[in-house]
Amino acid sequence: MIRMLFKPRNWLWIAGALVTAGIVHVMTVFAAAELSNSPLRALEAAGSVNAMTVLPPVTAATQPMPFMSGDTRYAFCPFDLASSPLFVRTRFGEGIWTIAVFDRAGAMLYSVTNTELQRRDAVLVIARITESRAASLPISRQAATTNITVNVPEARGLALIQAPILGAGFEAETEALLQEASCEPVSAEVDAAPAQ
Repeated sequence: MIRMLFKPRNWLWIAGALVTAGIVHVMTVFAAAELSNSPLRALEAAGSVNAMTVLPPVTAATQPMPFMSGDTRYAFCPFDLASSPLFVRTRFGEGIWTIAVFDRAGAMLYSVTNTELQRRDAVLVIARITESRAASLPISRQAATTNITVNVPEARGLALIQAPILGAGFEAETEALLQEASCEPVSAEVDAAPAQ
């Protein structure tokens, strides 16, 4: 039986089987990420596309994703960049706030805290890599100096704002700041460039 394996005509079949197994393996690995049910997809279903949604305080019974912290408030924006890039704006309250951008599979593409920015507000411009490389972002010169451009490989994803709950005295301020956060297409509010 072993001698039959070493015949020249059988090596072709063995090599073909190994190549086929390799192709099937690679296709399975890439398909698993697309077919998996990412926890972020539960948030996408709960909110409107290109609009900020503030979640109520998290409890064990009401958390939309597993392992959400009960001492943190959340706002999120499922985005679709098919028509234009997107502005995500927020002002920060007390404590360490975080803004993160995820792809549809749940991989974090960008994250920043207010302590890293050393300011009380943030404006993210989320754009597909092809748009930002082509310098086609229609943003005025004044706005572009403080904006943070986040390049994403896919048109769809999720922006998430996390705000700490510091106690009863900060609840109203935190809620107001989260409600004030926005997520809008760039074309909806392009600043006119000043005439020279």
